[in-house]
Amino acid sequence: LQGLVGQFTVTVLTHVVLESLFADLRDGHHPDQGRLDLVFFESYDLTNPFDYRQANLLAYARAIAVTARDTKAILIQGVMHNSSLFIALAYWRHYRTLRRRTLVGSLHGSLNGYFAQRGQGATRWEWASIRLALATLDAVITPSQGVARELVTSFGGNQHRVYAIHNGFSLEQVRQLGSEPLDQPKTEPWILTC
Repeated sequence: LQGLVGQFTVTVLTHVVLESLFADLRDGHHPDQGRLDLVFFESYDLTNPFDYRQANLLAYARAIAVTARDTKAILIQGVMHNSSLFIALAYWRHYRTLRRRTLVGSLHGSLNGYFAQRGQGATRWEWASIRLALATLDAVITPSQGVARELVTSFGGNQHRVYAIHNGFSLEQVRQLGSEPLDQPKTEPWILTC
């Protein structure tokens, strides 16, 4: 996102609770470069992307289509499974609005792992939703070859439209943060993960 904002006008359709995550990108923009605009689902009276009832799904799809139309978006990218599904639904529900736009979804973890952890396989509705999204989206991005392979072999994704792009990071920022002292007092045990 940081790289895109440096060159393009990017509109993020998100929830108000996530607004602070974009503060650095909004504050650091230069007039001669791109910019980041935020639009909130709450302005469409939407507050729960995990409500899978039909009316809510279609309302999220409509919000995406309206925002795409209003911003004249040429590319729509969904981050995570919910927004990828919403984009696929938006395409079919608002075909005239979205038909000439590039649609990209993303999935950041194993669906088979999720269903195994849940203790049951995908329901018919979940299976149909996954297949619809994979058939509709121009591309699906995953963070690993394993997740990409799973989408193709287990869920029928087109191998020419599923791409593994590893999570990026700024080595310069990591070095800078690594050289700074921790400003949190160690009053309780810490767990470090890498």
